[in-house]
Amino acid sequence: LEIDIQVQSGSSDIDIPRSSVVVANPSETPSETIELEESFDFQLNDYQIEHQGNAVLDISVDLDFQEGIGVDDPFEYPDFVPIANFIDDFLVNYPNETDFWEILNKNLAQTLLTESIPTDFGVEYNLNQVVDSLEIDIQVQSGSSDIDIPRSSVVVATPEKELQQQLIDLRDQTGSIPVTVEVDREAVFDNIIGFYEILDTKGGIDISGDGVVDINPGDAGYTEAALTNRIVGLDLLQTDNQQTTVFDGTFDGGSILAPFIIVDGTIDEALNNSAEVYFSFLGANSDGVEHIRLIDDNTFGFEDLPNGGDNDFNDMIVKVEYPVV
Repeated sequence: LEIDIQVQSGSSDIDIPRSSVVVANPSETPSETIELEESFDFQLNDYQIEHQGNAVLDISVDLDFQEGIGVDDPFEYPDFVPIANFIDDFLVNYPNETDFWEILNKNLAQTLLTESIPTDFGVEYNLNQVVDSLEIDIQVQSGSSDIDIPRSSVVVATPEKELQQQLIDLRDQTGSIPVTVEVDREAVFDNIIGFYEILDTKGGIDISGDGVVDINPGDAGYTEAALTNRIVGLDLLQTDNQQTTVFDGTFDGGSILAPFIIVDGTIDEALNNSAEVYFSFLGANSDGVEHIRLIDDNTFGFEDLPNGGDNDFNDMIVKVEYPVV
């Protein structure tokens, strides 16, 4: 059984059409729980934006909820209005107006799954905790950027994928883990690569050592906290241009690590804000775009130019190898 409830634009004085879809699969016996699949979508139609010139978009956002959401607490369902406002703020303040629509859409999807969404209710939404997947369909209307060809970009993102892109998760490991790190460089800038310990998959850092997040991506002082919390011994990973260098070190089991890149500077220069630092978390990056991408198993590609540069993610390539126990 599938029920699709379409709420028309203007309902509840909100000019955003939206819908709720529930698919119910009957159980074999009446006593068994009925399996429900739930999704919610909303549209931002005729959205005007200055990107690649003047453009008009029709944006559809589809949230595929995790099984069991709202059973114990109906407020687990996120209100779509704060999400729509978050998207509007992201688009209005998007730094690189020449990015392809595919890049903008990908950055939007990643931001929605990795950053907390503020509300007027005294709580924050973390979509990665309530959805199995997120789909964003950006339809660029004919005439946008003076091109009479309608086009679209569709991105489907999952919390698991975003986690894999950003972190080295050693929570299932114990003890001191021997690590080999291979660093390859194809860049003019003399960059530094390192790793720092985070407390949760959203990039929160425990400064005081009490097991509680003290600072999150986007907070003032995050760069200093990350660099202070870096893994010493594997924190100055450098090599000459068009060269590959191998480093040996150790990581501690039970931890979560995230990479960073210092662009053409030193640790001290980065701490003094005279060298740019980019992280896996978009909220921690000064330009708000992606600079680190997983390109293979435990292999990270880095883009060192602002606003995504040429998006080749091969300025630095870092491969991490360690035994899995």
